[in-house]
Amino acid sequence: MIDCKDAQMIRKYDATFKKNNYKLKPEVVEGILEQSLEKFDAALAKDVTFSTSDNQVLIEVTKGSREKFFQFSCNMFSSTKKLDDYLQKVDRSQIDAGDE
Repeated sequence: MIDCKDAQMIRKYDATFKKNNYKLKPEVVEGILEQSLEKFDAALAKDVTFSTSDNQVLIEVTKGSREKFFQFSCNMFSSTKKLDDYLQKVDRSQIDAGDE
């Protein structure tokens, strides 16, 4: 689970999202994760499902792929520079950018 209203999450990543004209909200985070998985590890993407609830992204991963997803997501969010790289590689038209 990723809580988009978590103070630490906001403090660390909100500026990076804003820099790329996104809002830090569940639909955006879900879209970025889905697209990134499909682009960089299509096999793993098939083992991961996402849903959103309130201010959270809920992530379900098949048992055999949990460690691989953990490594992928930890790499993606390991620094604001890494996250910025991912944000610049996704197709904005396929993501709810949080403009509403």
